[in-house]
Amino acid sequence: MENLTYRNALFAQTLLKHARINGGKTAFSCYGGPGASEARLDCAGLEESSPA
Repeated sequence: MENLTYRNALFAQTLLKHARINGGKTAFSCYGGPGASEARLDCAGLEESSPA
């Protein structure tokens, strides 16, 4: 279990580093299907939404 916790923390750090470097670029997007709008989260929003 400790190894999984370490990997999760490392993954989170990597995402936040990417967010700092790439600012306004799209980090994630989700398409809801016909007639639905696409939801996007940019890298800066990803960093803002991370727990302290």
